[in-house]
Amino acid sequence: MFSFNSQINVSHLNNIYGDDVTIVKIMFESFLEDSLPIWDDIQAKLQQKNFAVIGGLAHQFKPCFSMIGFPDISPKIHEYELYAKGSPTGEELIRRYNELAPEVAKVKEIVIEELKRMDEEGI
Repeated sequence: MFSFNSQINVSHLNNIYGDDVTIVKIMFESFLEDSLPIWDDIQAKLQQKNFAVIGGLAHQFKPCFSMIGFPDISPKIHEYELYAKGSPTGEELIRRYNELAPEVAKVKEIVIEELKRMDEEGI
């Protein structure tokens, strides 16, 4: 059985996927290929000062963390989404994005490392 990084909530993954590591690998790949571009798009919209679309993008981005074993981050993205859908100031949207960015970057790093290890183990 594959031994995941200790920062991944393995019991959460087991509740969703059982012990099917292949599905987890697919979800990790989807996170990198489909979800992270949304996060990058949020950053681009912040730079363009196109604040009106950020809440919708955050909504799209939010569920990916639960699907890859980081369920504690989803509520933080949800809070960002709700703020963005309110009457946000651009400065505060940017500040909150910058507050979340290191956590997202850490998850990305872990997922990339796990995919590399999965490939090395023939998964």
